[in-house]
Amino acid sequence: MTKLEFDYNPDEQCKSGAIFPDDYINIENKPSFWKNLSYYVFDLKSPSQAMDYLLYEGVATPKTFKSCPAMHGYFQRAIPVKFTSDIILETFENGTYNYRCFDNSMLIRDHGSHQVGGHLSEDFIIIKFFFNVLIRTKSNSINFSTPILYNQMPYEVVPGIIQNQKWPIDLNINTLFPKINKKYHFKTGDICAVLQVDKPITSIEHNKKLSQDWHRVAYLKLRSPLESMFKKFG
Repeated sequence: MTKLEFDYNPDEQCKSGAIFPDDYINIENKPSFWKNLSYYVFDLKSPSQAMDYLLYEGVATPKTFKSCPAMHGYFQRAIPVKFTSDIILETFENGTYNYRCFDNSMLIRDHGSHQVGGHLSEDFIIIKFFFNVLIRTKSNSINFSTPILYNQMPYEVVPGIIQNQKWPIDLNINTLFPKINKKYHFKTGDICAVLQVDKPITSIEHNKKLSQDWHRVAYLKLRSPLESMFKKFG
């Protein structure tokens, strides 16, 4: 059994005003089009019908991509993460932005262009959706991706892979918005991103000790460079 653990982050300014994870992270939440999609094109009901159509109508392939092993693998390892609040976000050509969340379950932060060496400074604003949640998947590597198969979003999710996690991490989703003057409205329940794992998640568990482990690793991360500095100059 591969388990996704979660807990709330008690130190953040945002306070959870949302039910998590049942409504906002769901290991069974495949998009509706996928559930309704037939294995065969043109709503054919059986392999024999598909073969007849292939022979007499000259269709190159009688199957839809629901028969594709890659798609089944994707949905077994794709966990949609939904917005926990309505959000009004306004971006500007000069790279600034402002926002409003309709409850206190989320924050929005940004990464300055200097953090990516100026590579995206001419085109994008890097905006982080910060959920008041800690997560851990001890036996999995994870990645966040743009939720194109669920709903269309006006941003791209920043790529990256987090290796197997002994320690919990913040549920932060970094996104790239174009530097344009535009106002966006994201609704509660819209899928913000897809959390992808290298092994299927079979259960989600609220581990109330996760925040203690998060504090412990934060302390170790702070202590390590300080000890190195003291050894160097001491």
